[in-house]
Amino acid sequence: MLLLIVVAAIFAIPADAWADVPQVVTSPRIPVAELGWALLLGALAFAGAGGGQNLCQSNWIRDKGFGMGAYVPRIVSPITGEPEAAPSTGYVFAPTEEQSGTIIEENPAMAPYTIPANTYKGQTEPLETVAMWNFFITSADMPESLVYEMTKIAMEQHDRMMTVHSTAEETLPENYIHNKFLPFHPGAVRWFEENGYEIPDELKGS
Repeated sequence: MLLLIVVAAIFAIPADAWADVPQVVTSPRIPVAELGWALLLGALAFAGAGGGQNLCQSNWIRDKGFGMGAYVPRIVSPITGEPEAAPSTGYVFAPTEEQSGTIIEENPAMAPYTIPANTYKGQTEPLETVAMWNFFITSADMPESLVYEMTKIAMEQHDRMMTVHSTAEETLPENYIHNKFLPFHPGAVRWFEENGYEIPDELKGS
């Protein structure tokens, strides 16, 4: 720990500050005039034993693997190079099938989803999770003909949708099956059924 402080002091403190060391040693004083008593005492309070104790406790919890400290990245020794540091991306809690089922049961808008590998930094494997599909929401009072044309555009012009936003990649007619709770507007029902997709009776709006 002492070596780490020494190394940090050498590289973190600029040269002009080191040049003032002789004056600090030979003519020490409290910089009240420059800082003012309020700022000076506040700085001393924040730099006091409380902060140091918190730092020691945090390091102990991390190094001993106590509780959530088991998932906090380690500090690599500049001398031995051990222990090996954990990824800076932290720890990911992958949901179990039971947990996913509970989430989906309580939140019908959610659905099982797989995040492809390398979607995020440090994520080298696919990650099973839950996600929410995008829905087009409209009033039941909107004219059927208008909703029909809107559905037609969204479902039949996929390439054009992709030029607007990449999330449109999965805005595909076959993904209608993931809606298990919102009623389809009659205009949307008409387009889907004309194109061979069967909407369950309980999901047909009126």
